[in-house]
Amino acid sequence: MKRIVKYQETQVNLSDISPNPWNPHDSTPDELTSLIGSIKERGIIHPIVLVEVDRPVVWSEKTYSIQKPYMVIDGEQRLKAASIAYTDGDDTFSAVPCRVIGKLSEWEEWELSEIGQMANHQGGS
Repeated sequence: MKRIVKYQETQVNLSDISPNPWNPHDSTPDELTSLIGSIKERGIIHPIVLVEVDRPVVWSEKTYSIQKPYMVIDGEQRLKAASIAYTDGDDTFSAVPCRVIGKLSEWEEWELSEIGQMANHQGGS
């Protein structure tokens, strides 16, 4: 039986978001530069998908203690681009649009990985 993903859309401060320890995607410097330009011009169109951190993350037999309230499930490159834009002086990126899909304790890490992959392959990133 499939679970319906319920979420809350909100703005979250960059300082409250932790990267994902199992993120399989990366950008080339040129791709990241292009993404930074795009979000500066148009904003973040697809919200970053987050989960509230209320327990350690276990992935590939390693345990990660996340020290921030939220962790990225989908949108790692958008988060990186927004962080660079903010560091470069664009205060409009001090907080970013996000979808919070609940608490980490409500999910298994493999489920979160699947959600991130589905979002990536269906135009979410």
